[in-house]
Amino acid sequence: MSTASRSAKIEITLGNRVRTWRVHFNLTQGELEAKAGLAHNAVSRIEKEEVSPRLETVEKLAAAMAISIEQLQFGTPSRALTEEFDDDADAALNRLIKRLKRLPKKDALRAAGTIEAILDLME
Repeated sequence: MSTASRSAKIEITLGNRVRTWRVHFNLTQGELEAKAGLAHNAVSRIEKEEVSPRLETVEKLAAAMAISIEQLQFGTPSRALTEEFDDDADAALNRLIKRLKRLPKKDALRAAGTIEAILDLME
């Protein structure tokens, strides 16, 4: 891989994942801190990789966003979502598309962009 390719690639860190999920749920850092019961600036410091959070903190962050620790740490679908896609991927995707279509266009585009960003992290 060339130097240019390496520098263009975003490093996928826990801080990046926290930010991706936080933005996905349209939460500010302060709102996430409040929901997770964390100190002021804790999320900012995690997202900037200034600190490495303890497992307890990662659990609180995941619970505050109602996602699994697996999704937060590794950007992979939870077991339930994996089983749903394994059983009937077309039906699951169609349900998602129908929900996106019910949103105002601006929100649907923002949600689609977030989904694409998450998929980029997972690839």
